[in-house]
Amino acid sequence: MLKSLITGKTFASFSRPGFPLLWLALSLNGFATTATQVSIGWLALELTGSPLAVGIAVASRTIPRFFLAVPWGALSDRRDRRRLLQLTFLFGALVGGVASVVSFTGSFGFPVLVVVALLLGVTDVTLTTTDKAFCYDVVGPAEAVNGIALETLGDKAFGVMGALSAGMLLELWGAGAAFSAIGAAYFFGALVLAGIQRTRPSSPVDREAEVSLFKSLFLVWRNRNVVVLATVVAAAEILAFSSDVLLPSFARDVLQVGESGLGTMYAVRNVGSVVGLLVLASIPRRLYRGPLVLWLGAIFGLGLVAFSAAPTHLIALLVLGVIGAIWASVDSLLPALLQYGVRDSERGAAVGVWNFSRGLGPLGHLEIGAMAAVLGAPLAQGINGFVLFLIMGSFALLYKARRFGWSD
Repeated sequence: MLKSLITGKTFASFSRPGFPLLWLALSLNGFATTATQVSIGWLALELTGSPLAVGIAVASRTIPRFFLAVPWGALSDRRDRRRLLQLTFLFGALVGGVASVVSFTGSFGFPVLVVVALLLGVTDVTLTTTDKAFCYDVVGPAEAVNGIALETLGDKAFGVMGALSAGMLLELWGAGAAFSAIGAAYFFGALVLAGIQRTRPSSPVDREAEVSLFKSLFLVWRNRNVVVLATVVAAAEILAFSSDVLLPSFARDVLQVGESGLGTMYAVRNVGSVVGLLVLASIPRRLYRGPLVLWLGAIFGLGLVAFSAAPTHLIALLVLGVIGAIWASVDSLLPALLQYGVRDSERGAAVGVWNFSRGLGPLGHLEIGAMAAVLGAPLAQGINGFVLFLIMGSFALLYKARRFGWSD
């Protein structure tokens, strides 16, 4: 029965050599990433008491995407992606270990937190730029969405443990324990990757068609679908994913549930992500090649509006579960669609464009943090959600009018 489940359509990528180990390594990254989100947000709020400071700390973690995403993606088209992933995991382990030591010595203030967030942001951008292209290498183009969806599913499932663990560790033993767990997850991820054989790209690179490194850096300007998708990513990052900035404020000031409650909020959102990704991994290709990602983005906006008005912690958790399902689905579809629209020799650069657009997230972090400081967290979140709904709905209508479309 287990064999038929793994080899079935939903879990088809697990039958590909190397994918189970890649899945485990990237799932450990999910633990570390979510634990980092909880830790950075809560510590920033505790150290300063300001939602704007939370926005600055979270923005520091995402700023490296703006500078490193496209160059690193282009580099990954020309280097061993497995080795690049290993080096990234080891760098994350080093940062987590040093942050833990500094915290235990009692020298951990807000400036140190910003530096740690920045360095863990370097880990995040280099890892997420490489892993989507490497997953495509391992499973092949026919299973790319399935593989990326399952990879993201593992990320979110382990993220549940990361969120709960970080909340508990922060409450019981402080930042040092939380950063120790983050460093350990990255270290074991590097060990797991050592078991994967070097994997060639899914289709041989045509050297005559291969573009120069310089040209691949400007891929976004040479492909209309890439331009549209990059714009969609930027809108989602600024208006939707920036909601992370306000979760600590909702937990402490609006819902009054503390550190553990914040960890629970992240965990429930990740549970919703797992459900959404299981559905995404099972749907026909013709559906995800259509405007699905745009309509999901519009529903995402409405979900954020509903969360902003949630009267109780329980209702907020239910809404976060739905938001998590949409969040993860959008985050899996976009890098896959970008890779479908370019040459094999440019897939790393295409994922870099995705991460570059995500690098615009600090604008959203600062915007929503500043707006929350003036208007309060609920109203700021509601405004951003409604604007996202309008933008994504407009893109969906333009798609229906055949102004653009994702190519096979």
